[in-house]
Amino acid sequence: MMDTRLVKLDFNLLKVFVALYQERHTTRAGERLGITQSSVSNALRRLRIGFDDALFQKSPQGMEPTALAVTLAPEVLEIVERLETMVTARRSFDPTVATDTFLLGMTDQAAFAFGPPLIAALRREAPYTKTVLRIVDKDSAQHLMDEDQIHFAVGILPKDLPARIIRTVIGQEGFRVVMAPAHPLSQATPVSLEGYLSFPHLLVSPTGRLEGVADVALSKLDRSRSIEVVVPSLVAAGQILVQQNNLICTLSQSVADGLAAYFNLVCQPCP
Repeated sequence: MMDTRLVKLDFNLLKVFVALYQERHTTRAGERLGITQSSVSNALRRLRIGFDDALFQKSPQGMEPTALAVTLAPEVLEIVERLETMVTARRSFDPTVATDTFLLGMTDQAAFAFGPPLIAALRREAPYTKTVLRIVDKDSAQHLMDEDQIHFAVGILPKDLPARIIRTVIGQEGFRVVMAPAHPLSQATPVSLEGYLSFPHLLVSPTGRLEGVADVALSKLDRSRSIEVVVPSLVAAGQILVQQNNLICTLSQSVADGLAAYFNLVCQPCP
C-alpha cells in the first residue's frame, strides 16, 4: 500500500527542498521561488512529515541538511529538473480539450458581478475543465496564491502586491446607491450628499469591518455616514434592503445593477 504521506509531496514542495538545499536559508529560498518566508517554513513542515525527517536544521551557518537530505538531494534535483523541462516543453493550452481545474479566488462582490459570465465562458470555451470558486478578501488573496490554494484572484485587491504576482486592471467604474422602491430617495435625481447622509446605511463587509470605500471618501470631506447594519454577503444585503424601506447601500456599479435586478431594487448614482 502506498504511504499516504508521499501522496502529499507535490512538485512545489520538491522545489522548496531544492531551494533550501542550495541556499541554506529560508528567506533566500523564498526570494528565489517568489514566495514568503512563512510559506517556505510551511512547506518545510510538510516535507518533514512526508519524509519523516527534520531534513534541514538551524545552525550558525544557516539551514544545514540532515544526512537524509544530503542523500535525497541529487534525486530530488533530477526530478525537479525533469518536471520543469516537461512543463516548459508542454504544448500551448488548448481549451477545447483541456481537463485542468481552475481555482479562482473572488471577493463576494466580484463573484456576484463576474462569476456568472466567467463560469459561462469557461463552460463554453473549455467544456472539460472544472472550476472551483473560493471567496477571498484583500487580506487573504496573496497568502492563498502563495500557498497554491488559488490560481487567480478577482476583486479590489491591495495595491502593494509583490512583483511576482501579475495583476491586470479589468475595468474601472463608479458607485451606486441601492435601496427599496419605496425608499424616499428612490425618486431623487440626483441624490444629494445631504440626502445621502440623512438616511441609515447598510454595509456589506465579509470581515465585519465597519468601514467601506464610501467612508474613506467621506472622511476627505470631513463628513461621515451612519452605518446601522453590517452584513457579510450581498444576498443578505438584498434580502434586508427589500424589507427595510429606510436603508441604503453603496456598491460598485456592476454589483449594484446586478443586485437591483435580482431583488427588484432601485439604483441611483452616488452623489
